[in-house]
Amino acid sequence: MEFFIVYIQEAHPTDGRQSEKNIDEGILYRQHRSFEERIEVAQSCSLALDLTIPVLVEEMSDTTDDAYGAAP
Repeated sequence: MEFFIVYIQEAHPTDGRQSEKNIDEGILYRQHRSFEERIEVAQSCSLALDLTIPVLVEEMSDTTDDAYGAAP
């Protein structure tokens, strides 16, 4: 069985409902305005977390998030 992460929209963006923990840890990203920006942030998170499994990036339509009620 293969596992992967689906990177979706920001749960706590700086231009939305930001969490104190993210502020304290310097995890400060606005809501993505383009697919390219979402890819950049996904790559940044993958590197910071030293992930060894594939990370897929959801399209800007947020279909996966909507269909499965995905949560960070």
